[in-house]
Amino acid sequence: MRCVAYCTATAFDTTRLIGYLKSSYGVTRFREVLHIQMHTNNPADGTQPEAGDVFFFPFGALVCWGLKEEAERQILGTLKLFELSRLEVIEEDVFYYTYGELAKIEDDEIVLPDREVLTKLAFSHGLAQSVKLGVFEQTIQKTIHLTRELPELLATQGNIKLSRKDIRRMMGRLFIDRSSINLHQELLDTPEFFLGTLGS
Repeated sequence: MRCVAYCTATAFDTTRLIGYLKSSYGVTRFREVLHIQMHTNNPADGTQPEAGDVFFFPFGALVCWGLKEEAERQILGTLKLFELSRLEVIEEDVFYYTYGELAKIEDDEIVLPDREVLTKLAFSHGLAQSVKLGVFEQTIQKTIHLTRELPELLATQGNIKLSRKDIRRMMGRLFIDRSSINLHQELLDTPEFFLGTLGS
């Protein structure tokens, strides 16, 4: 089954997103993370329909478990209403998952030891952090590409053929990128949910 992590925006408007999810799906909140279940099929034989899980993180990432691509696209389309600073290019990471005795990630396959929502939440935290860090990496690479010639020009020619206005714009861009990354340094920390669980 598919497991896909997406980062679509700088952040989500969580207050409005909760209201929408409550009215459309019913939502569970695990500290700052929102969780919904979606039926992935409608069995004709009257058996219980299978459910897929979606976790929404406030920093603009979501992780979908067991959904068809069509359902994922539907969620991504709806999320546009709740995104703050939508990304030009959506970062995504695709995995496939099964169930087994030991929890692990190997290549692009995740093995879950059980079907518990909290187990998927634990994996989802890492996957969401990964795609968010991928966005930061793209931002830094773009900035490096735009500015890489400047130090060399200063060293070899002693000046830069840019107006003061262009230089100030470039400095502003660097400050914005740096402050954005600094604001999200907590992504590298252990999520509060697990600190609370470990401390109880």
